[in-house]
Amino acid sequence: MKNMIYRLSSKIIQKDHEYMVQTVNDTSCGAVRSTLYADGVPAESIALPHPAGSGAEEVLSFVNLTHNERKQELEVLLKACDQHAEEGDPRMIYHLGTALYYKGLYGEARDLL
Repeated sequence: MKNMIYRLSSKIIQKDHEYMVQTVNDTSCGAVRSTLYADGVPAESIALPHPAGSGAEEVLSFVNLTHNERKQELEVLLKACDQHAEEGDPRMIYHLGTALYYKGLYGEARDLL
């Protein structure tokens, strides 16, 4: 496979925070790396290895799929946090705060909890 580099970025602005999901084909380690930034600071990063023998189109498809999943996951989490913060259900707030914490969004977790 030719060493093609694919990079996708999506920005989500909510309240006074800016989130960015950046996904790239990391040719140095044969993986797709997706990083979540909160206000410019890296919060969470994952690396998913390419399937063995992947061609350029398969890698591009994997980058797109990974990026879209990570972006949608963040959007759903942030929307749920807003919704349940208003409703005030302590169990849901606890679970959402824990999810934010494990994503590296410590300030958001603290504010919610």
